Parts: sequence; structure tokens; C-alpha cells
Amino acid sequence: MKAIRDISLELDYEENLHTPKKYTSDFSIHCRFIGNYLRRQVKAIDFEPVGYNRLFISACQFTVAPNYVFENTLRVSVLFDQNKYDKLPKKDLPDFFIELYKAGIGKASQTHKVPVKYLLIKLEELKENGYENEWEFKSKTFKDIGIKAVLNCRMTMDFFSLTLMLTKKNEVVVNKEILITLPDEIIFAWQFKEIVLEGSVIKVLDSFKQPIYTLDLTSET
Repeated sequence: MKAIRDISLELDYEENLHTPKKYTSDFSIHCRFIGNYLRRQVKAIDFEPVGYNRLFISACQFTVAPNYVFENTLRVSVLFDQNKYDKLPKKDLPDFFIELYKAGIGKASQTHKVPVKYLLIKLEELKENGYENEWEFKSKTFKDIGIKAVLNCRMTMDFFSLTLMLTKKNEVVVNKEILITLPDEIIFAWQFKEIVLEGSVIKVLDSFKQPIYTLDLTSET
């Protein structure tokens, strides 16, 4: 079944082609944690989009174009108030971003089937929870040694972090941050995929089956 694979927000590239990175890469990186949250939430509902599988919201200062689909991406433009953005303290940026997401979702629904009510509820929940975007990526129980290993993720406006947590008899014996990057899936998504046990060593492997972190259990448990 087809589903919405991604929801993202960026400043219009053509309008900001020659501007400082504050209006290009910095903007898209800082607001990405909200899109990441929505993408994971929308997977939980029975919803099949028609004519697209990605929603791309372009924030434009000058020209707001009609909605259109290109390469399975529903492209929606909304107004961007640069003066307001420039004056906001950093702590208020998430609220600013969330309003742009809401505007884009609403505009998308004018021409295409979109789970508007569900997405708006999830945006409010994220805001009410202090913009905490945390999730469990994977867990694995090694019954022979009585260890459960969990990879936990956290994504904020400034960073993405990956933590390895080991529990034995429901007691946490290891809880260690093993990766920190910019909050962008292009950077971090491929860097962890599996947890394996080789002898007494726990290994976290990337998408190429190479270890990014190893832990000798004899020295920890």
C-alpha cells in the first residue's frame, strides 16, 4: 500500500539561491525534526495518498505558486515572513516552523487527499510536549546472555543523537550516546541499522554492515 513517505519544509531555493545559508541549509536543518516526527506519525494510520507519496512545503517570500505534483512529490508553497523570522529568538523558531507546516498541510488539502486533522493534532502534541522528538529505532534480546539491547533516537532543532541502552533483568547496565550528527536523515539514517552479538562483544552496524560502535560486555556487565 502506498503511503506518505516524507513531509518536509524548506525555503524556496530559487528565491534564496544567493542568500546566506541562514535562509537555505540552516533553515531546512533546523526545521527538519518536525518533518521527521510527522513522517513517523503518519505511518501509524490507515491512509493512502492519491497521486503523490511525498509532501514538500516551500516557504516563499514573494510568490506563492499553485500546488503541483512532480516526481510523486506534492509541492506546496506558503508565505514566509522574513522580517518576523529574523527577529525571533532561537527558542521561538519551532513555533514559527510549525505554523508553516500547518499552512502547507492546509494548502495541500485544497487539491489533494491529505490527513489534515490527524497531522494537525500530532503537531499540537509535539508542541505541548516541548518539541521532544524521541523514538526507539530497534531492540534486540540476546537470550543466551540475558541482555536486551535498544537503539534510542533523539532529534532536535540542533542535533540528532543515537543512544545504546542495555538492560539485564530489567536493570539498565549501559546507557551511552554513540552517535551525534546534524539533524538530517541524509546524514544519519545510513549510519546505524543492526545490533549484533559476536562472542562477548555487542556491535552496532551501519547500512554497509560495518561497525560504528563496539562494546565488550565483559568489562561492562
